[in-house]
Amino acid sequence: MGEAEWLEIDIHQCLESTLNELSHEIRPKADVTKEYGEVPQIRRLPFQINQVLLNLLMNAAHAFEQRGTITTTTGHHAGMVWARIADTGCGIDPAHVKRIFDPFFTTRPVGAGTGLGLSTSYGIVQQHGGTIDAASEVGVGTTITVRLPVLGTDSARVPIH
Repeated sequence: MGEAEWLEIDIHQCLESTLNELSHEIRPKADVTKEYGEVPQIRRLPFQINQVLLNLLMNAAHAFEQRGTITTTTGHHAGMVWARIADTGCGIDPAHVKRIFDPFFTTRPVGAGTGLGLSTSYGIVQQHGGTIDAASEVGVGTTITVRLPVLGTDSARVPIH
């Protein structure tokens, strides 16, 4: 589970396994729409990429006051594979969007979250040579996009501490 070996992975398989793992959490709260594009494999630590996706999908599932939709979209552009998790949840106040990747910052009530999921995800994505960003609108939802270099890029060998 916590392999330390860099492997060629398919981001779609990572999404599917994570969605399957979280189905008990997501199914009662949201419908899932998948819009997968053609993407090359990427060389990464699969357990860590799955952890990022798990954190993003858990946050999306917790964003609903009533039933909503989570959309997972993938594609690639300019040497990067990207995965986007969008929800139709409550959204995040614009004043907080810039802080969501800060350690211990949470928009959830006291005791309902640690504020570490997105900061951990940010660190993992950075260590894999990628980027992660967020867009949100209160009452409309939140979209998080993760971009990771494809095979053959120098950043694919960045050491993980």
